[in-house]
Amino acid sequence: SLAVLAAYHRIPFYVCAPLSSVDLATPDGSAIPIEERPAEEVTTFRGTRVAPAGTIVRNPAFDVTPADLITGIVTDEGVLRAPFGPALATAMAERDARRAGAAGVANGASAAGVAGAEDEASGATAASAADVTSGAGAAGAAGAA
Repeated sequence: SLAVLAAYHRIPFYVCAPLSSVDLATPDGSAIPIEERPAEEVTTFRGTRVAPAGTIVRNPAFDVTPADLITGIVTDEGVLRAPFGPALATAMAERDARRAGAAGVANGASAAGVAGAEDEASGATAASAADVTSGAGAAGAAGAA
């Protein structure tokens, strides 16, 4: 895999994934079903067959990369570092808190209250970044695909 080659050559390997694709309840990658894409996506090009008829194709939509080969996960909430389980949980909690604050604004909450919530979220980000870089928390890539 590409991650193995990167590790062998000591090249950092980053996974890019939106938090919406993460399931914190999934203990590891073995529980993630891999979608198979149509064989025609790799056996044809612009409507012309480029592989011999009857070619057997496996065309997974994605793969699961072991957490120990991942340098960081680039998400819509920033770049997360190991341990990934706690980092993903923190990023999702911060996203949910920010969304709740935005929903309050849409429902007529005061701007001062929202500014205070954003300040609190910034403080939480700094604290969680310290925990992530110090290696505190359980290791794992719950749902990191």
